[in-house]
This record gives sequence, structure tokens and C-alpha cells, in this order.
Amino acid sequence: MNARYVYVTSYDGDQFNPNLLPEDRQAISTVQDAMQKWGKFILVYEPRQADVVLMVMSRPSEDVLAVYDAHGWPENQYLWRMMGRSGLQQNESPLVTNLEKAFDRATAPK
Repeated sequence: MNARYVYVTSYDGDQFNPNLLPEDRQAISTVQDAMQKWGKFILVYEPRQADVVLMVMSRPSEDVLAVYDAHGWPENQYLWRMMGRSGLQQNESPLVTNLEKAFDRATAPK
């Protein structure tokens, strides 16, 4: 909840990896754009600068968005994860919307 810096990557490598599937590269870009619009986190481009790592995967059958604590990543277990068909599309990314809602619920005053 105290995280400030976020790094977005895919399970198969970062956005600059020449072997990365175009779908995953687009998913990284989509999530980065959504994070900037949301404004809760500052986007960083080095995992060592991050408090939180968002890992994505986009396949025709299913998209994945997972949140990891950057200080134990990639060895530790994810903190939050959601999967769904067409969840990380360029103009509509319901997985990111669900992340935002989960974050807002977790940080709401009790």
C-alpha cells in the first residue's frame, strides 16, 4: 500500500527484449499508459528502482496481470493476480481496472 514506483514487464522479458511477442509488448505499453493515467504510481524503467512490479502476459486465450513486491521479485509469490480473456487490450483493459478497484478497496479507510 505504500508503494510509489512501479515497473511493468512481461513473463517473457521487458519491452526492449527483441524476442518478446508483439502481444506482450503491447500489453506492457497498455499497462504503462493506464498506470500513468491512474496517477497512483510513478512509472520506472528499471526493476531495481521499483517498489512494485506488474507482470503481464497476453495470449489469444487469456491475458494475465500480476503484482509482485519488487524487493523479492521474481522469487517471491505474487501479491495479486487476475486472468481473463481480452483483459489487456489497448483501448480497454479490464484487468487494470480490477487492479485499481482492488487497490482502492485495500487503501480505503476502515
